[in-house]
Amino acid sequence: MNKIQEKNMADTKFNVGNSQAQKDFDAYLDTKYGNDSEALPLTSSYASVQDVFGPKEVPSLRNDTEFTPPLTSIDDLWGEQTIDKVSVDKEQNFNRALDISLRELVRFPHKDDSYSLNNVYIENSRGVREYIVKALRDDSLYGESVERFIQNIKNIHVVASANNVYGIVGEGQVGLGEEYRGVFHEYSQLMNHRYNEARRACDVAMDYGDAYKTRFDESKSGFRYFYLPGIPRDGLSKDYSEGGALGSYTYYYPSTEFIVDYFKQAQMIGNEIQEFINSSNQTEDILDAVDLIARQYQYLAIARPFMQINNSIFMNLVNAQIKFLGLEGVPHDNLDTIAQRLGPDSFSRFFTDFVLKNQHI
Repeated sequence: MNKIQEKNMADTKFNVGNSQAQKDFDAYLDTKYGNDSEALPLTSSYASVQDVFGPKEVPSLRNDTEFTPPLTSIDDLWGEQTIDKVSVDKEQNFNRALDISLRELVRFPHKDDSYSLNNVYIENSRGVREYIVKALRDDSLYGESVERFIQNIKNIHVVASANNVYGIVGEGQVGLGEEYRGVFHEYSQLMNHRYNEARRACDVAMDYGDAYKTRFDESKSGFRYFYLPGIPRDGLSKDYSEGGALGSYTYYYPSTEFIVDYFKQAQMIGNEIQEFINSSNQTEDILDAVDLIARQYQYLAIARPFMQINNSIFMNLVNAQIKFLGLEGVPHDNLDTIAQRLGPDSFSRFFTDFVLKNQHI
């Protein structure tokens, strides 16, 4: 481990404003890296993140690893006058959306994350955020066609996968070849065997009264399909379990031919989110906007269009949009595997509660 990696790991233990080590590290980063960006053309031919944004590396990061106790409602978050406490200064929120805290880049801020916060991963994540924020700001992310949205996501994947980032942070186990950057996978059947994550989703389903709560009952053996509006039956994701046994569990993603159906739905929802961002009266329906962000994310998480580097992109989009609303960003947790298994209404309620519980008052 080099000095930067050690600092990045230690960064999660710093208290903002109370640690000279944190201040020294931030000052070091500030002197090293710039903050300029330019519009990105619709192409996926970039060789590296430097081709997109020029020579820059790690951003100056805020540390937001301290959590407040769990909240049960929006009233617990802001009190009786909930709406008045949300930031509605658009320019301020644009700037806030650009700022990436460490907890927005990991699944579990208080545990050892599966990938080290390597400086290349941070650099790429910052490039992704700049692309997203610029596209949201000039209303070009979704556009009038799903093709436009898909191309933007492919461009973003090129930025996210620069410099063999997952080959580095995954210790060579999940590297991504150049031929796969910005390119959807071509599989008729892609699957995983994440039994523990499915069990966690089952626990969440019990809390939210979702049908998935019975997934591992012995009487529920066999296939279970996950229905979403606008998706044909043949394009639905599904899982299989035999009597709840560990070795029998398999989750099946939709095949490549149906990915565009998921993106069509995500794009339609995304345009509604964009209208909210463009609105001059954001505070009236802020939880409606969070609901839309949850539903958009669910389509994208299930689609999983790339060989590697999917959830980090979609959570980057989620956090940018949440911060446009004046809220704080959230860690990744198991949002993707829960989104892949709960019904849309149940997942939206879980997601909204998750966002509220991760706010810093």
